[in-house]
Amino acid sequence: MMFKKRNEEDKNSEEIVGRELGNLDSELDSEASLEDQEALIEQVEAEIEHQESELEREQRLFEEENLNPDEENRNEFE
Repeated sequence: MMFKKRNEEDKNSEEIVGRELGNLDSELDSEASLEDQEALIEQVEAEIEHQESELEREQRLFEEENLNPDEENRNEFE
């Protein structure tokens, strides 16, 4: 009888430990996932900054062309 009770306690302990290990695994996965998401956010932000600076550069070039057309364009309109 004592042996049977001890086996049940061991089984319950194993189940509890298993659940706790599962919870820890889930937490670690969540933290890893969070780190992956943060890294992805940083990559996206860097790409946005790059695109914005590229757009600003193109806009400056466009404005310069329209404010200072080259000689060929001026001759076409004369």
